[in-house]
Amino acid sequence: MKEAFLLPPDFAFDEGMIQAGIEQQNAITIANSGHFGVLRPAFSEQERVFHQHIHTRGEQELGLTARVDAVGNLFLTRPGYETGLPDIFITSHGDTVGKKSKKNWAGLYDGPVGVEFALQVLEDMQRRDIRTRHGITFMLCAGEEASRFPGVALIGSRLYTGKLQPHDLLNLYDDDGISFRDALRQCGLTPNKLSTVSPERPLSEVVAAVVELHIEQGLGCTNAGVPFGIADRSAGYIRYSVRVEGDANHTGTTEPERTHDAVLAISMLRIALHEALRDQGEGVTRGILANLMAEGVLSIVPDEATGSIDIRDIDLRRAQRVARAVQDASVQIASDTRTRITLDPISTIEPSVMDGPVSEALREAAEARGEKVFETPCWAGHDLFAFRGFDVPIGLILVRSNGWSHNGEKERSEYRDQARAFGVGYQGLLNLDLKLNPPDSGGAAAESTTE
Repeated sequence: MKEAFLLPPDFAFDEGMIQAGIEQQNAITIANSGHFGVLRPAFSEQERVFHQHIHTRGEQELGLTARVDAVGNLFLTRPGYETGLPDIFITSHGDTVGKKSKKNWAGLYDGPVGVEFALQVLEDMQRRDIRTRHGITFMLCAGEEASRFPGVALIGSRLYTGKLQPHDLLNLYDDDGISFRDALRQCGLTPNKLSTVSPERPLSEVVAAVVELHIEQGLGCTNAGVPFGIADRSAGYIRYSVRVEGDANHTGTTEPERTHDAVLAISMLRIALHEALRDQGEGVTRGILANLMAEGVLSIVPDEATGSIDIRDIDLRRAQRVARAVQDASVQIASDTRTRITLDPISTIEPSVMDGPVSEALREAAEARGEKVFETPCWAGHDLFAFRGFDVPIGLILVRSNGWSHNGEKERSEYRDQARAFGVGYQGLLNLDLKLNPPDSGGAAAESTTE
C-alpha cells in the first residue's frame, strides 16, 4: 500500500489567517457592551447567523457541497475519488455557554478553533488539489452546549447518530419559557422533520471516522509544556437533577430548628458533594452541583430549590463512589433539615479508551512533522463522542489553553499553538484516508497535483 501524501516539511498554517477567521466568527454574538466574551446560545438567532456565515465560506468561497438538516446541522463536503466509501467527518460547533443575565460569557476559542481548522484544511486541499479517497465532510453541529436547555448537550450530533430522539427534545423549555420546538421554528427549522436527521443507512456506512480539534480546556498540555495533545481516554460522567422541597413559613416567627429550608438543604448537599470528591484524592474526580434555582422572599423560608449534579472521572468506579456518597448524604440532610430531596438520574456515560486508526494516524502525523506525541485524557464532552458505539473510530486533538474555559474574560489559546496543531490534524487526515478501508496494492494515495 502506498504511503499517504506528506505535506512539505516547511508547510505551516498562517497564524494571522487563523486569528482573522476566528475573529470573524466571534463578531457574531449578542451585543456585548459591558460583557466579557461572546454569547451565541444554542438555537438562537446568533447561532443561526453563525451557521450561515460558515455555510457561505464553505459553499461560495471554497466550492464545497453544502447541506443543512432539520435540526440545523451544517454539512460541507469535498468529495473523494473512490465511489462507495463513507466520508471522514470533522466536527465542531459554534454555539456557546452563558446566559444574557451573566456578565461573563463564553471565551473566544471553545468551538471556533475547531471550525477554523476544518475550513482551513479544506481550503488548502482545494488550493493544492489534494485528492483523497474518502470524501471529507465538515459537520458543524447545532446545539453542542447544554446551557440553554439544561442537562441536554450535543443535541445536533446525538440526534444525527440516533442517541437522541425527537420526543426527547420537543418538550424541553429554556429559562425564558421558550420550548425547543419554538426555538427551532424561530431559526427557520421544521420540528416535525427531526426524524429525518439520522441517516437511513447504518452510521458506519455513512461515516468512516470522526476527527475533532478543540482547545483542551484544562492544563494537561500547559503543565507538560507542549502545544497540543492527542486524547487517549475520555472521562465518563454521572448526572442527576436535584429537587428539594421544604415548607414555607415566616422567617421571623419560626425558630431555626423548626424551619424546612430547601436552600439550606441543597447548600448542604453541595458541600457533601465537595467532600466526596475530595475523598477520592486531589484532582482525581471532578464534579459540581450547579444550575441552582430558588425563589425567595426576605420574610419567607424557601420551600423549593433545584439544581443538577455532574460527576466526572476517567474511572467510572470512582465516579460511582461519589454518586453513592451523595445519595447517602441526601437522606441524612433531608432528615436534618426536615425537607424532601429527590435525585433523578439524567444520564450515565462510561469512560472510554480512545485508541484506533484515528489516534494512530494523528500520532504518526505528529512524528512526521517533528512534534512531540503527548497523550492526555479528555475531561470535557465533544460532538465526536456522539459517534461512539457505532463502529466509527474517533480521534481528538486538544490544543493548549490556559485552563480558564467557559470564561470570556480569562480564556486564552495561542495562535501559534493552534497553527502547529492544525498541521498535525491535516496530516493526520491524509494518513487516515489510507488507513481506513485500505485500497489494494494498486490503489492510489492522496496526492497533490501542485508543487
